[in-house]
Amino acid sequence: QTDEDLARIARGVLTAETDLLPAGSSGLARPWARELATLRGRQAHRHQPSASDRPTLCVIGSVHPRSLEQMEYAVAKGVVEEGDDSAGSRLLRVAIGATPDGWAEQLRNTVASGSFGSLVLSGGSTAGLVFDALGVDAFDIGGSTTAGAPWGTIQARIGEGLTVVTKSGAFGDPDELARIVRSLHRGDV
Repeated sequence: QTDEDLARIARGVLTAETDLLPAGSSGLARPWARELATLRGRQAHRHQPSASDRPTLCVIGSVHPRSLEQMEYAVAKGVVEEGDDSAGSRLLRVAIGATPDGWAEQLRNTVASGSFGSLVLSGGSTAGLVFDALGVDAFDIGGSTTAGAPWGTIQARIGEGLTVVTKSGAFGDPDELARIVRSLHRGDV
């Protein structure tokens, strides 16, 4: 099969008169995304987000040992800092099992301030709660910063157009969080 064959399959499924549930190899995903973007009148897949001069807010809800290791690495390397008074990229740890009201309000205020150019969300439940807190209607995927860490921009009540990276808390090498944050910035972090 060629790329055009896969694109033709994606187009056929997307324009079918009946509801179809597509299933296939990961090789179909890229043509699927391109065809879907074209049908919706949007720009097709971009590989890396635009770099920003503003810091990144990392919201970490995963308690998986891999996620904890990534946080410790990023802090030790000076890529992110903990604490509300940080002027650089900041780490916000949230307790997903607890009620999100307190940190959700803090998150809304922080994002609304415009101080951060991007968000990194670690843990699937974390991403869902953050998207709910910000009133996200859509996450327009633009590509991936690292393998398994998609990035996109959000259509939201708070943080409209903000670049967001999501990643599994149980995924990636120890330097994964640091590499993602660095990919979102101009110059050294």
